[in-house]
Amino acid sequence: MRFLVGILASVMRTGRPRRTGGVIRHDTGCTVVAVGAGDHFDPNPDALEPLPAESELVLVGDAEAETRFIERFGRAAPAG
Repeated sequence: MRFLVGILASVMRTGRPRRTGGVIRHDTGCTVVAVGAGDHFDPNPDALEPLPAESELVLVGDAEAETRFIERFGRAAPAG
């Protein structure tokens, strides 16, 4: 097993933004690593598929990427 040292990442769980235009990674630097709701999440979602209504996102990015995401899309509360 290998670990990357010196790379700081943040994992953020958030509600689905109202509109993304398919630009989350491009505009913010955050990577969507899972999409789902409640206890069911699908890992590695297709970037070209629309986000389902009422879904939640699990995002990974550094602190600056998280700040850009919140500034661009707001911080929706996860469902539940």
